[in-house]
Amino acid sequence: MKVSLGVEVSEKYLKVSIVKFKGMHSKLFDCIAESLPDSDDDGISRMIVDILKKDKYKPKFVGVSLPRNFVTVRNLHLPSQNRDEISKMIELHIDRIVPYKKEDVVFNYSFAGKDDMGYSRVILAIVHNDIIRRQIKILDQAGFLLDKVSLSSYCVWQAVVHNQRTQINRTDLYLILDIDTTFTDFIIFSGEHMLFTRSIAIKFSDIDGEVGERKFLGEIRQSLLIFQNEEINKKPVKIFLSGIDLPNLGQIIKGELDIEVLNASGIVPPEVISARKRSLPKDVSLTSASNLILEDKDNRLSFILPDIQIRKSIREKIKDLSICGTLSIYILSLVCVIFLGRIYNEENYLNKLKEKKSGIEEGVGNLVRQLDRIEFVKKYVNDRQIYFYIMSQLQKNTPKGISFNFIGMDENNKVTLRGQAYNLSEVFQYTTVLDKLRYIEAARTNYTRQRKMVEGEITDFEIGFIFDIDKQDTKNR
Repeated sequence: MKVSLGVEVSEKYLKVSIVKFKGMHSKLFDCIAESLPDSDDDGISRMIVDILKKDKYKPKFVGVSLPRNFVTVRNLHLPSQNRDEISKMIELHIDRIVPYKKEDVVFNYSFAGKDDMGYSRVILAIVHNDIIRRQIKILDQAGFLLDKVSLSSYCVWQAVVHNQRTQINRTDLYLILDIDTTFTDFIIFSGEHMLFTRSIAIKFSDIDGEVGERKFLGEIRQSLLIFQNEEINKKPVKIFLSGIDLPNLGQIIKGELDIEVLNASGIVPPEVISARKRSLPKDVSLTSASNLILEDKDNRLSFILPDIQIRKSIREKIKDLSICGTLSIYILSLVCVIFLGRIYNEENYLNKLKEKKSGIEEGVGNLVRQLDRIEFVKKYVNDRQIYFYIMSQLQKNTPKGISFNFIGMDENNKVTLRGQAYNLSEVFQYTTVLDKLRYIEAARTNYTRQRKMVEGEITDFEIGFIFDIDKQDTKNR
């Protein structure tokens, strides 16, 4: 079974999703969440191996969802639409945003449309190298090469959009509150882009009760205020609650903020859990992990280390070499069989010819050998005359404005002329002249390049044609 593996290592839980592929279609097949062991990262690696070994999963693709509270995210408004210019501007912002050297972090960005002034709205995500290297180490010890590291906020956003697409239009703003064990991901999006994300550092257990609810609502108001002050002074029309399901929270939020609240916690289909007979913890959100592989879109924020790129490149090359090696052996074997068969048939035919030839030579004597010598000398003389004739035609028809620095001919009588001309038009005119000469076929200009010199512009060119010495001369008739 062809499957892909999605992994998210949060502060307290290991989340694993298994996606099954059938042709071009993908489907969530299994979802697992287990408490992290008290041991080091080796214990997490062993846990992943045990999970996959128990259910006999052999993933071909491995992706990691990086929790939002591990990542620094900023919204930027940059006065350019050029991607190269925007990349340079972003590099200047890195040192100002995080207290690390640029070499110690990995960052990526995503476009979120344009603002009212026509500036590019960019979401910049920055994470320390050590955090990603830890993910690579865990999967390395489990025996897997990491293919992709994505920001969990984008996975949550795409999961909710996919699950609630009938409730979303292109013009309004929406809010997602994905409640997880140790934090809540506050996400504002439109019909096309994720516009804002913020981590609310309140444990789900602290939300229960009047004091916790009041504190949680205060953080939501503050996050909304930050968004409206920095981005768009517009109120979301709907709030989607995903992740951990807290009773009555939706009614409380709706009463305080006067915004419609919808429950989007059913991202993982119940039949997936029941079919695998899983018992999932109630205090964990599986939204981002379940959508990590299922919805692999181009607009997802991903973090790429050179280690990942090198390993992925090596793996692809090994795969290509294996395929090429197998095909080469198969083709070589087929060619050998055909070649040996032809050799056997040709040897039999040659033996018969030798028998006939010996009889003819006895009667005719040396006449055949003499005739062969005459024909060989005749052909050699004719070929030499043709080549000298072609050279004389080149010399005769080459204008003064064209000079050659290379004339080459291969075994197939294909001639290459390289040189220089003062005018580009002379090159094409000269090609036309060559194409009309006797014994010259398929004359064409392979390339031309103009460069400036002190004396003026000079055109470097290459012309190719073929000697067709066996063809009857039908040109200019």
